[in-house]
Amino acid sequence: MSEPRIAALIPPGAPRRIPEPSRLSEPLPLPPQPPEHERAAWRYSIVKLDASGRLASRALLEALGWSAETPLTHALRLGPAVLIRSDRYGTATADRDLRVKLPAALRARCALRTGDPVLLAASPTHQILLIYTVPFLDELLSDAHQHISSGGQDR
Repeated sequence: MSEPRIAALIPPGAPRRIPEPSRLSEPLPLPPQPPEHERAAWRYSIVKLDASGRLASRALLEALGWSAETPLTHALRLGPAVLIRSDRYGTATADRDLRVKLPAALRARCALRTGDPVLLAASPTHQILLIYTVPFLDELLSDAHQHISSGGQDR
């Protein structure tokens, strides 16, 4: 006994012909462009501190135009935030794999241990690399987290 055929599943006998689009007298308008955002102003990466106190940041250092020979200076800013900048009198450099080493004393002052994640923020415009610890980010963002999690309602 044969099963009934369902018309919607049977292809039509002749192929359909797609009509050619008509020529428009005017081109279609383009959607509005979003406001120009300074894309290159800051670049970010989250990395973990390795056992030697290094942070793998090749892409960010390349964005800054820094190499293994670029002299760098480290400075502690605003609590546990670290600022690294290119400085011709700097005594530090990145290694050949473009990893930045944080001195042990600086790691201790920031309470950083092996495996701790940090946020790296690089500004090619200002030629600086900022390092933020997670506890510092928690502190900076706590009000924003509260505001967003409460549905954006004022307290």
